[in-house]
Amino acid sequence: MRVYNLPKNKIDEALELISSQLNMKPAKKLKDVKVVEIDEKNRIVVCEEFKIGQIDSVVFPFLADVKTVGALPAVIVDAGAIKFVCNGADVMRPGIVRVEGEFAKGAKIAVRENTHEKAIAIGEALMASNEIVSISKGAVVKNLHYVGDRLWEEFKHASL
Repeated sequence: MRVYNLPKNKIDEALELISSQLNMKPAKKLKDVKVVEIDEKNRIVVCEEFKIGQIDSVVFPFLADVKTVGALPAVIVDAGAIKFVCNGADVMRPGIVRVEGEFAKGAKIAVRENTHEKAIAIGEALMASNEIVSISKGAVVKNLHYVGDRLWEEFKHASL
């Protein structure tokens, strides 16, 4: 793992990737953007406004970014699904107790536990929110990042 400042000439390129996949634009010109590079495929981009995880060319809000993750639509899972999701399993329809917000297939969404509604994972919707509520079985969210995964653990040890 290495931590470094993103060169100023690479900030716009990084922002373009983030905005194209997450439909979010920073409120101001960013400076002091740090990268926590786990390996050649896994990294976390950190700045004052957000924390973004990246695996290969897929970007998603990092779970430690409570503000950004809190603004995402979500699926709420029951207690029985938590251990599976926190071990990297995709979210299956029987474990979902409700859907919050509307989203399209392919959207990045939060996975929250039912008791305290804390985000335990970030996933990519395998179908739209209205389709999820109309089915009773099958995988509905591809798990991209979860509490306890490699990105999560490495970030805890990064000196920013």
